[in-house]
Amino acid sequence: ALPERALAGFRLKTIGFVFQGFNLIPNLSTLENVMLPMEFAGIASNERRNRAEALLARVGLEARASHRPAELSGGELQRTAIARALANDPPLVLADEPTGNLDSKTGQMIYELLRDVSAERTVLVVTHAEALAQMAARVVHMKDGKLTVCTFKSGGCEGTMVLETAKAEQLTIKVPLGTMIQKDRETVYLPALRGRTVSVTHVTEKGEKIARAIDVK
Repeated sequence: ALPERALAGFRLKTIGFVFQGFNLIPNLSTLENVMLPMEFAGIASNERRNRAEALLARVGLEARASHRPAELSGGELQRTAIARALANDPPLVLADEPTGNLDSKTGQMIYELLRDVSAERTVLVVTHAEALAQMAARVVHMKDGKLTVCTFKSGGCEGTMVLETAKAEQLTIKVPLGTMIQKDRETVYLPALRGRTVSVTHVTEKGEKIARAIDVK
């Protein structure tokens, strides 16, 4: 295990955090809040400012750069928090109930922003919001501290794994017609399920059911 100082350095450079309660520094401006993680990372002042201004522009808050948290709406606070999470360009963003304190319209804005961020890095979100979960490439459900169901989307394919069974996983995959056909089999590229051969059922636009086997690679 890494010592605490090394862990702090790892978190600083590798993980961006987005909290339900925003956790912005109240006596700092929006711009200064976004610049703060970069100061801890030893980034020069001019670069900190330029990068923070670019991040605020990305989340639509360039006009609010000089405002303090008490002067911002809930959506503006969370957008500032997302900009701050991206300050050190981490490969991983962890978001804990990022829309829990927001109304549905503002929450949708945050959903879309997180989806854009996920196109360039891994975003892991803890949420009770079904609409946000549906936007994810993979959704893992937990019950009483245990994983129960994993759903996923990849290359036009959708699937569900039920993990509660003791002997084997129950696996259902919906695969669009036309997926790569190889010797009466279909090849689906889903890294989480690599090495499996499973049965699937296609339902055509006419309601016809076509049973096939697929190899997961």
